[in-house]
Amino acid sequence: MDESALKTLIDSLNRQSDALHGRDHFWTACLIVGCAFEVIFVCHEYWDDRKDWRRSRTRGFVSFPEKPPISWLLVEMFSIILVLAGIGGELHVSIVAGHIETQLREANGSLVLLLEGKANDAETSAKNAATAAGVAQVSADMAGKVADRAIAGESALERENAALKAKIAPRRVSGDQAKKLCPFIHVDSPRSMEIESGDGETVEPDDFAGDIGRAIVDCQHGLSVTEHLSVIIRPVPRPFRIAYAPSRKDDAEMLNEALVKAQITAKPVEMVPVPNPQQQPDVLVLFVGPKLPEP
Repeated sequence: MDESALKTLIDSLNRQSDALHGRDHFWTACLIVGCAFEVIFVCHEYWDDRKDWRRSRTRGFVSFPEKPPISWLLVEMFSIILVLAGIGGELHVSIVAGHIETQLREANGSLVLLLEGKANDAETSAKNAATAAGVAQVSADMAGKVADRAIAGESALERENAALKAKIAPRRVSGDQAKKLCPFIHVDSPRSMEIESGDGETVEPDDFAGDIGRAIVDCQHGLSVTEHLSVIIRPVPRPFRIAYAPSRKDDAEMLNEALVKAQITAKPVEMVPVPNPQQQPDVLVLFVGPKLPEP
């Protein structure tokens, strides 16, 4: 029997128990009335005996008895019937009430067991839910750690890829670098310089040298550029080298500073004087060699 049926049964038994109170009151009233009639009948018998006693004193012991009235017989019988009915009615009400109380105890016990079972099931479900939540939290934490490791690995891989691309990417002069270069290109009078490039294998040094030459010329600060796109007979040990005549040392230092400030090179370029300054008194050459691998 489910919870709803048990509650309905308990309500019905309670109503039946309440109805028994009225019946019990009725039979108790019958018993009281019967007893009251019995008291009246006993008092009447007493007064009759008293009358006989008085007559015997005045008339002697021989007298004619009076005819007993039928009404007192009916009163006596009615009182006895009321007493018996009251006792029987109360006994019947007591028996019925006992049955109802037994059924109530059984129904309440069944309802308590059912509710305890539901409470235990709810507690078990709560524990299972808490366990599942804990497992889910642990799984989420593990997934987060795995995701973090994956992101860290992906970031490291991206950095490695970026570094690898930077290593193999050709060198070029960007527009931003060209803008940064111009403020540092300044000569007192129109002068010229040369740019020589080439490694005999790729055109990367030639393209890079061309970018640098165009950026210098575009500054329009009186410095002209002549490019020599040829194989360097004596390979340059570094990506850059500046050769200058003694009269062009200031221009060489200016060019070196401009390349560093424009971030075309990360550190100052190697500067060497030309071996025969008498034959080349006004020479300034920027050598652009191959791109060297980063350490």
